[in-house]
Amino acid sequence: MSCKWRAAALCALLVPQIFLLQTGILRDLKLQLSFAEQAEPQQDIPDPAPQDIPESLQQDVPDSPQEEEDEDAVPEDLSLLLAGEGKTSFEEEESGEANAPEATPAWPTEAVPEVRTSTTQAFCRCAQLGGEQPPEGLRSFAQEELKNLLKEMRQKLRLFIYPINFHCGRFERRGNRGYWVEKNFYDRAKSSSMRVTDAAKATIYYIPTFTSCWRTYGRTRAAGSQNAAKNIRRMLEDLSLHYPYFKRYRGRRHIWVSVHDMGKTEPLACEEQDIQLPQEMCRDHLPNVLAINSSVLANTADTMEPRKFGVYGFNRAVDVSLVCNADSNLAQTSFKVSATNPRIWSVFFSGKWDKEYLDGLRWRAIRSIQSTHFRKPSMISTGQRPKAYLASLATSELCLAPRGSRVWSPRLFEMLWFGCIPVIVATGYLLPAACFIEWREIAIMVPEEDADKVGEIIRPFLEDKSRLDQMRKKIFQVRKHFMWQPKESHGDAFELAMLDVYLKQQRVC
Repeated sequence: MSCKWRAAALCALLVPQIFLLQTGILRDLKLQLSFAEQAEPQQDIPDPAPQDIPESLQQDVPDSPQEEEDEDAVPEDLSLLLAGEGKTSFEEEESGEANAPEATPAWPTEAVPEVRTSTTQAFCRCAQLGGEQPPEGLRSFAQEELKNLLKEMRQKLRLFIYPINFHCGRFERRGNRGYWVEKNFYDRAKSSSMRVTDAAKATIYYIPTFTSCWRTYGRTRAAGSQNAAKNIRRMLEDLSLHYPYFKRYRGRRHIWVSVHDMGKTEPLACEEQDIQLPQEMCRDHLPNVLAINSSVLANTADTMEPRKFGVYGFNRAVDVSLVCNADSNLAQTSFKVSATNPRIWSVFFSGKWDKEYLDGLRWRAIRSIQSTHFRKPSMISTGQRPKAYLASLATSELCLAPRGSRVWSPRLFEMLWFGCIPVIVATGYLLPAACFIEWREIAIMVPEEDADKVGEIIRPFLEDKSRLDQMRKKIFQVRKHFMWQPKESHGDAFELAMLDVYLKQQRVC
């Protein structure tokens, strides 16, 4: 056969192969990024390993089965990952600056060294272990170390927001103020001086999730949870396809937000998961990695939450407890109340407390209070109008803060804003910034099993005015940390959450 005919035959064999490579094989290669892929180590970003990844999770990710479209699903096109921020309903600002070009953050000109004193290391380690109070013997240094570590964090943390064009048009500032947190966090992250638009320069990666908003697209709680799980899985698939960082770091250095009562486990549930076999893993691995090594920033910071749906519960060593009330206007109003404001009520509570609710937890606590004699009367109500409610907060010595359907309640922080010492009845609740703020100096902690003893537990406090005054004074000293500010503000609720992220996902202690 001549050379000419041999060349023609060879060409005929290669053309179909090249076509297949372009249409199918190339796509598969993009999807099959190994979890074992390693990046060059960066100087300030160690690889903490709170839990080992099972070997099965380090394999290639198979394609997910095609899902049927849900009529109530959020309208979306997650295949469009823009080079810049995609405009969402969250970005519609009254100022009309939503489409303005991003300004380059102004970094501090003076380098802040990473402090390595034994005291600083102790507080850092406390955060990494999920401590419930400042290190023993070092509590007097808590505020100083909080200030130092916040300054260090602002210099060293670089936050990248995955630019996913995701619409969620049902967000409204009404109802549960705790659910507003997801928008406040997103807005603050976008405007933060720690933010970078170059992913290669980032130390922390933020996956913008909105579990509360997604919940509104389901007619039932179960449907809302399924919708959230579907959206998160799609986001993980898309960002893994377009960016290498989630798989490169095996989920570490990544954060996401879940402010709804569904907490951490429900949004990561797998539809194929047999709830009778919770030890099984999700088929596509991605939600497992998010659950194990990434940090969820959650209102439901329940350390006793069991693993379910194949997903690990809240992990105090990795996950972050949020200040679960984003009503910044109400927070600012509270500055009209001072520590010397007259207090005419011993105990105040307003809300549902019938005997059948929550196995009678609130009922037992309130009956205990009503059967105990105090010098001042108590104000117990099933509901008040806003002005009367705020007046009661500002004129009561103690405020009962029992758990709701989950361990958290936005009213806890309203109590602190207005100087009413909270009586927290919630077992397993990891309170925000617990390693830097001694909660037992600003609140009374009661285990749920002692709900019927609340009256006798709080009576010694009410009989000691100087003790109450001292607790209230400390509340007013730290309450600014429990407020979400609309603009960048040192030491507010956003920075508290990011400090926890910095210590648990980036800093070496």
